[in-house]
Amino acid sequence: MITINVVKNVALKDITFKANNLVLVKQTRSVSKNGVETLTVRYCELCGLTDRKDVTIVKAFTKFLLGEYNLSKNLETAFKDTGIIQRKLLTPFLSEREIFATDENGTLSAVVQSEIPLKNTALTIRFGHTLTTVSNDNFRAALHRHAEAILKQCKYISLLGEQIKLLDAILDGKVKITKAAAQTKAA
Repeated sequence: MITINVVKNVALKDITFKANNLVLVKQTRSVSKNGVETLTVRYCELCGLTDRKDVTIVKAFTKFLLGEYNLSKNLETAFKDTGIIQRKLLTPFLSEREIFATDENGTLSAVVQSEIPLKNTALTIRFGHTLTTVSNDNFRAALHRHAEAILKQCKYISLLGEQIKLLDAILDGKVKITKAAAQTKAA
């Protein structure tokens, strides 16, 4: 279900992945005292991808993050007397900006690319997060709507640029905007 691997000095395109999976990647470069550069690729494969649409990729990743959150909270509650805080495996990958998907051959074939680190989106699940409080009856719809919102958050910088252009046009008197039009534009 979840596989985490580390490879050194191998390009991402040369790694063989399992078919129809989500792939999260962290790449780091380091230079030794001898001046030898090492590329370390740490990647996590999450199975169960049904298609490679952006919204499906984000929904699948969100399900894994929510599952990890629920499990870690349950373990922390069950073993509260030990003082042990459950380490999360997927959270470190939120510092990156891409979620990859593989095709039937295990080749990276789709990517959801964010203009901001994924940790700055609603993928960061904490106490009180919308998906932790939604009823089972509404979970499917809430997850889908949540994924759509995350995709918008991934385009935050572009959307902000559009808003600035709109405000400049209003200030220059080139555009008159009504309250209804502003609400439509925001949606």
